Amino acid sequence: AAKELMRQLSHRTAMRIMNDLESKGSTVRNPSAYCSTAARKARQRQERRHNHAEEEGRPSTVEEEVVDIVNHYAALELEDDTADETGIKKAYRKLVLKWHPDKHPTDRDEAEERIRALNEAYEVLGNPAKRNAYDQQRRAVEMRRLGKVLRSVINIKTDLPRECMLQPVGYPDKFVRYAAHASGRGAQCFVQSRAEARREGSDITLEDFLPFFEATKLSFWWLPEVASMCRIRAAELGTRETKGEAVRAAKAGGLNLAFRVDAHESETDSAVKLMEARKGERKEMVNFIVMPSPYYEGAFRFEAAYHQGWFIAFRPPTGLRMVPHVE
Repeated sequence: AAKELMRQLSHRTAMRIMNDLESKGSTVRNPSAYCSTAARKARQRQERRHNHAEEEGRPSTVEEEVVDIVNHYAALELEDDTADETGIKKAYRKLVLKWHPDKHPTDRDEAEERIRALNEAYEVLGNPAKRNAYDQQRRAVEMRRLGKVLRSVINIKTDLPRECMLQPVGYPDKFVRYAAHASGRGAQCFVQSRAEARREGSDITLEDFLPFFEATKLSFWWLPEVASMCRIRAAELGTRETKGEAVRAAKAGGLNLAFRVDAHESETDSAVKLMEARKGERKEMVNFIVMPSPYYEGAFRFEAAYHQGWFIAFRPPTGLRMVPHVE
């Protein structure tokens, strides 16, 4: 049955399922059942896209489009392979002067939008580390477009640190962030860049540099049930149980990234929330399986441990969601 279902899919989709199965390794107890379930879901997605396209009166495609990331080189009118540090700085200064809003009184909105794009491009390309990460992500998107996959040799527990920051692939300037009162009430998580934080009136001064990144620190608590199962916690947020103190990386508890699919959520995705959970509590909402990305070296996927096929994903502009499929 699994083979027949897989034959009904396109080559790219079938290869994606097989690669996901390989990346999960021993966490999948029944590979045949896994492939059957994944193939059925893929067929259902294709049928929904086809029906939606017919309703809108446009042609449908079997494969989902691979969404490209923002082209910072184009924003600075540069060629990818020839741009050096001096050229990037020169192009940025030239275009900032060209698009200064005072020079475009009749089209000030477009000029301000150009200036924002230039600032965001220079913040990434003007920093060697950020530029390297950005170039890697562009290559990863191209690999996805070509249907190529990586054969990762990553060791999840040793290569993923206990504490880190998370960025969605394709958005090298954005970070998963969180906010809450000291008691843990009103906790929420979202995706945001420093430029977006500035536009909202925060993160303006040098003193605010650390607060921005403090709210991006996440810690992992590895669980014994499965080798790559963990909980992802807001490292700097305390709860009533911890008396407002941040939870340690190796300890249970704290505010965890969590989700719940119910009548109040979409049929196709669910918002990621922050939820307090002690050892053994709410495991169906807060436990994740970590696996290496098949497209981007050094990146990871987070699948809901008790909802097979649901992954953490970024939905622009700021949404952090659980979706029943990722490319």
